[in-house]
Amino acid sequence: MDDRGYFIGSVRRFESAKEDWVMYQKRLEIWLKANKISDNDKVDVFLAMIGSEAFEVVLNHITPEDPSEKSYQELTNILDKYYAATRNQIALRLKFLSRKQQPNETIADYILELKKLSRHCGGLANSKVQAKLLQKGDSLTWKTAHEDALAIETALKDSKKLSGLSEGSGKTVDKSGSSDLTRIVLKMAEIRRIRIKKSQEEPTEVKRLVIPGDIITSDSDYMRGHGTYLDDNKLLATVAGVVETVNKLIHVNPMKTRYYGEVGDVVVGRVAEVSQNRWKIDTNSRLNSILMLSSVNLPGGELRRRSAKDELNMREYLQEGDLVSAEVQSVYGDGSLSLHTRSLKYGKLGQGILVKVSPMIVKRSKTHMHNLECGASIILGNNGYIWISPILSQDEDAHDGGFIQNLEPVPLEDRETLVRLKNCILALAAQNVMLFDTCILYCYESSMRYSVSELLIPETMEDVVEETLQRLEQGGT
Repeated sequence: MDDRGYFIGSVRRFESAKEDWVMYQKRLEIWLKANKISDNDKVDVFLAMIGSEAFEVVLNHITPEDPSEKSYQELTNILDKYYAATRNQIALRLKFLSRKQQPNETIADYILELKKLSRHCGGLANSKVQAKLLQKGDSLTWKTAHEDALAIETALKDSKKLSGLSEGSGKTVDKSGSSDLTRIVLKMAEIRRIRIKKSQEEPTEVKRLVIPGDIITSDSDYMRGHGTYLDDNKLLATVAGVVETVNKLIHVNPMKTRYYGEVGDVVVGRVAEVSQNRWKIDTNSRLNSILMLSSVNLPGGELRRRSAKDELNMREYLQEGDLVSAEVQSVYGDGSLSLHTRSLKYGKLGQGILVKVSPMIVKRSKTHMHNLECGASIILGNNGYIWISPILSQDEDAHDGGFIQNLEPVPLEDRETLVRLKNCILALAAQNVMLFDTCILYCYESSMRYSVSELLIPETMEDVVEETLQRLEQGGT
């Protein structure tokens, strides 16, 4: 006992029928260290703690000498030799070999039990898993056996689900088909094992999450980046986010943040103000973006210098509240963005639905404008604004010079498609899934068994997103 006046925790007396001596000794040494027992008191405390059974073993080995006159190492050596000799190795091996996987026992739980008995693999309940492991021969290790068993078990569970779906649809599978299915399952398990091994071999950068005030590093060799500040030669975080290091530069990427544009980004924005020779556009940035009159196409695609008359007619082209798609042309010194719509694929947007998500989950790609097979067009703005609309013909778009004026009623079927896409995007965003065209299309197809309104139920959203992720994983995307 130290100057605290009390002991931390307790260790019960040793009983060989209930606990292995090696395990007990490790626990006891941790307890002695935690309570700061001095070397002078260690022997007396040890003899008092081990209990009558172990104490009698010590006495029988050193009589007529006094146990308290022995060193701590001598006492532990006596007990180590005694309890190691009393172990029946044949009985332990028999117990290990006879240990089988229980009906409701998972692979993970079964492995924990095996580790208590031995370091060698054996006793799996599933014959397919056994056969696969036996093919490895002498090259089989505990690590590879563990990975293979988990992979095959997962694949077999998936195959049962597929079989259940086939039976529910009225299809039958003959014996030859069953053997083919088994081979497919084993192949899937092998692919999964290779992926696990590859991911373990590849060096991965550990992402560190910090909150404001957390110390990132005390190393003065690093340079301060965004989201950090220096205090008493320590680099601290100013925002909650993930620490990233580029050479000697450390910065923090916030978990939730406004959009920081880059040249070439595709954005969707709303006109906030009409000023002299320019429109101010809300693009979910810290500052409103600037769209100059000289950076837009005139209606009809006319190419000429902008005149004073064009400046007076600016509200006829774009007015407050209008939605536009544009591209980032440059970034000003204060961080605001300069936009342009000089390409015919950009310009004023007509009828559709605007969905707002975090800019962090919009995947950067070469193309952000897609015509989906479901009959809708989407613009995945890098700023987190996503525009969903009916598909427009290229002739109609080109004729208007980027200013879409089609106000015809949208058919009910098309409106349902647009709303379903919106709900799918919101479901993916709720699970922080990266958004791109294939992901959204898979989610749309997975949602077809539900009504549009049911996609607003949290359980339904999770189910659809889970199925989407499985399809993406199987497709290698």
